[in-house]
Amino acid sequence: MPKVSAVHIATRKQQIIDASFRCFARKGFHPTTMHDICTDAGLSAGAVYRYFASKQEIIASACEASQEPPNSELLANAQKTPETKERLHGLIDAFFTRLEGLGATILNRALVQVWAEAVINDNVRGVFKERQAKMADGIKEIVTESQRRGDLRTTLDPNAIVQAMFALYDGFRLQKAIDSDLPSEAYVEVVKALLTGALWTGSPPSPTSGEA
Repeated sequence: MPKVSAVHIATRKQQIIDASFRCFARKGFHPTTMHDICTDAGLSAGAVYRYFASKQEIIASACEASQEPPNSELLANAQKTPETKERLHGLIDAFFTRLEGLGATILNRALVQVWAEAVINDNVRGVFKERQAKMADGIKEIVTESQRRGDLRTTLDPNAIVQAMFALYDGFRLQKAIDSDLPSEAYVEVVKALLTGALWTGSPPSPTSGEA
């Protein structure tokens, strides 16, 4: 029997995971059966079970895939940019470029199912938290460097800043899962304004006690 290449294995696994996303987005996590996934992938049950022993394995792999880093090229460019404002703008662009198109709509709707499963499934929650922690570490480097330079308040917890950024992203992703026609560009401009102090145009706020 000919040896199957690593590329072929990775391609086939991705084909199955993509099919699972479509099924999860269409039917939900638990109503989706292995038969549904096999049919959507255009593969026999034997072919699917060759790569995944169970639906739970597919769920775990789908969870990992849903937490893949954002546009890596834009993210790398953002990290190279010396100015904090440009770094933040590049960081926002790197994330939000993933939210448009049919593929993004399928992923957004499937991800809602992943979040719900993570609340009750220890294995899925563990994978989800591990992948998100890796992503958070890279963003935290940008935040802490900006604090050292005096561009961001040093009295604010950098971990909390990162979590607030995630909340802005995940919150809109949830909205897009419900209504894919929501305009991302307008939202992105608001997020950039929020993170760089450009939203407020009224009187200067009163100094906060202990503010750096």
